[in-house]
Amino acid sequence: MLSAGFLLAQTSTIDNIGLPMFHEEWGFFPSDSPPNADMEIYLSVPYERLQFVRDTNGYDASFSALIALFEDKELIAKTTRTTSINVARYAETNSPTLAKPKPYILKEIPPGSYVLRTIITDLETDAEYKKETEFTVTGFPLDGKPHFSSIVLLEDASGRPCFKGYCPVSDSLFFKLELLYPRMSNGTVIRGLRRNGKVLVADTLSIPREGGTIDISSSFSLPEHIWETTIFAEILSGGKIIEKVEKAVHIVPEEHFWTLSSPEETIEQISLIATDHEIRAMEDALEDSAGKLDSLIEEFWNSRDPTPMTETNEVKQTFYERLAAANKKFNEFKEGWRTDRGKVYIIYGEPDEIERHPFDPGYKAYEIWYYYYLRKTFYFVDYIGDGTYELVREE
Repeated sequence: MLSAGFLLAQTSTIDNIGLPMFHEEWGFFPSDSPPNADMEIYLSVPYERLQFVRDTNGYDASFSALIALFEDKELIAKTTRTTSINVARYAETNSPTLAKPKPYILKEIPPGSYVLRTIITDLETDAEYKKETEFTVTGFPLDGKPHFSSIVLLEDASGRPCFKGYCPVSDSLFFKLELLYPRMSNGTVIRGLRRNGKVLVADTLSIPREGGTIDISSSFSLPEHIWETTIFAEILSGGKIIEKVEKAVHIVPEEHFWTLSSPEETIEQISLIATDHEIRAMEDALEDSAGKLDSLIEEFWNSRDPTPMTETNEVKQTFYERLAAANKKFNEFKEGWRTDRGKVYIIYGEPDEIERHPFDPGYKAYEIWYYYYLRKTFYFVDYIGDGTYELVREE
């Protein structure tokens, strides 16, 4: 377990503090050959992760996305595509705008357990951002029963993407949902928003009797001051609910989370330098309200501000600068801040010296990090040979 002695360093302000590598939403939909499923992946890449180059029409950037699906290390499916972006003004290249390519689709995925690997490559700098996710596909069996697809939160009314069930404050939500259904004598879909068992808004549509697949995507206006809600869809036939699906949604003020990620991830990041008592309090607040959690996070950083009379909290600034740097430096199919090297970097900063041993005969690739002033040494080993370094010893 890493110690929580966070050290303040002299740093300069950067614009992309805490930005995620990229957002990734995905869901499963009925394929042309049930029980297989089609997987749709929605990517959102921050402009600040890309290198823009000036030309006669403004500023251009481009990136490629490689998405590959593995089952027991065997490649099952993959797709790749290049996306180009042009903006008119330099200020837009450093804005919080997100590039949102059309969905990437992996077709005819059989039921089973898989690993999804996504690699985003900036084509100007060759910088890579990677993620790896494990999941299970249940499929869409032709068993004479209706089956809903996943509910995929697409974006809010301003075009900002949702992420892992968290959406920024907005007037409305947009989501994608499909239904695979058999020939039915009658049936009605009820879809809407619900909170604590109470329906906030809903509408209905009839199911065509001939059977097949129907797109029942929709959008709903959000009542004011609602921080948590559930998107739901149900099939009513003969006065009974015969199939249902739901997805919890958390409405999050953007200023709460510097990382533009979920509250759970923010707490996990802060846990690198927080006490167990502080983390327990934040986790408890997570169950209550976004406002209470926001207050605890603000209190956490204020208690560590070495110069409370100034506008800048140097400890907070240093923490998120290191987090952003870790995401760039240590890319091991997960965010850099989640890697062992990234965690050490965030807590202790740049090492005074790094010994790199990538090709020593008879040894796995390894690194030794020295912090002379702190009298600390960290040993990392790449056991698999894929660039994933594990912390094996701390002295």
